[in-house]
Amino acid sequence: MTGVPPPRSFEPPPGSKVKPKKILSPIHHYLSRSRKPFWCAEQPLTRPPRIYVDQKSVFREVAAVTQLRRGDHCMITLNVLRCLSPWVDYLVSLMGSLELFHLYHHFVILDDVAFVDEFGVPRTEQDEIVSIMEYSNTVEGFIEEVRVKAFGAWCSLPRIVLQTLLHKAHCHKVPLADYGDMPHIFRMEEKLTELDRERIVRDAVNLIDNQISYNILWANCEHTTNLVSGKQQYTSPEVHFFIWSLVRYTLTVLGLATLHVVTLKCYSRYCLHFPLW
Repeated sequence: MTGVPPPRSFEPPPGSKVKPKKILSPIHHYLSRSRKPFWCAEQPLTRPPRIYVDQKSVFREVAAVTQLRRGDHCMITLNVLRCLSPWVDYLVSLMGSLELFHLYHHFVILDDVAFVDEFGVPRTEQDEIVSIMEYSNTVEGFIEEVRVKAFGAWCSLPRIVLQTLLHKAHCHKVPLADYGDMPHIFRMEEKLTELDRERIVRDAVNLIDNQISYNILWANCEHTTNLVSGKQQYTSPEVHFFIWSLVRYTLTVLGLATLHVVTLKCYSRYCLHFPLW
């Protein structure tokens, strides 16, 4: 079938005898009819708006994938276990829809979605597969990349794992259908003209050709998506939200532990001999 991306593989280093494996993505399973995505082209009720973690931006869960247009800044629930199991992917996606999880993966839509074909793959009016720009990787892809780069030698494994962890995601163009197991897609509410959308797609494609080296703290998917989207700011409010939440929960646990210790000390030593009642 035309327009279908080939299975992903990693080029082994020069001199390596390791044979790379081909990694299938969800779209290959859909097109082979081994399973179907969870989304549909129906038009249910419009979802209510939500406030993003920066307390300024507004986003909304799209009612149907056919509402997506090129240049849209979209998000799905952050899922580090993506592509391991369709049902795990769906459960994580549902948690985001129910507002039980507030960390998201960001990407840019590169084509207008006109319809969803019989395989469940979003397509354009020209019957081409709809694509997105994103920084991403999967557990299977990470393991295969480490295996290929390690030359099959266990002694070099720790170094390769560390290097791959620091640059574990790659900026690339992938089918939107790869997120068919995570049907709850969110879109930033932005007023974009046709010129804005053309500029966003152009900048996104340029970023694929001249990608910034990934780093989870200062060069993640949100940084790059905000850079090319309508916001045009190289920023990641989720990093600030995550760090603040981590500090807050750490202080909460320390406070509870301190209160527990003080209570035990008070009861066993002071209050037992000098009761206050």
